[in-house]
Amino acid sequence: MEEIDLSNVDDKDKGKNRKIILYVVLACVGFVVAFVVTYFTIDTLSKTMETPINYENYLKIKSGMTYEEVVSIFDGQNGDLESSSTLLGDTYSYYTWSDNYGTGVVTILFINNIVDTKSQFGLA
Repeated sequence: MEEIDLSNVDDKDKGKNRKIILYVVLACVGFVVAFVVTYFTIDTLSKTMETPINYENYLKIKSGMTYEEVVSIFDGQNGDLESSSTLLGDTYSYYTWSDNYGTGVVTILFINNIVDTKSQFGLA
């Protein structure tokens, strides 16, 4: 690489050259930071988007299973209790589970902590 002799360049031009070099360095640093942030954001999002609330696991849920067995299928993710009532000694509880995308939902009716019926919408 060839050296440039700046001895005959006046101070005003040296200042301009320093600014240009500074801008180039800042642009390079900005590019590297943007790349690193984007890479780790995509990696984090892909891991976050993996969800146990999916159609494959939904199919594993069978009538007669307990709430705890369903939670186990969904990798320990508890459902949200939507409603619960007792009628003639039986407890009816509706739980929902949502996937990480916000588009898929599983709803299960438990009677006395046992799966009675299930439904899903939007699971992948």
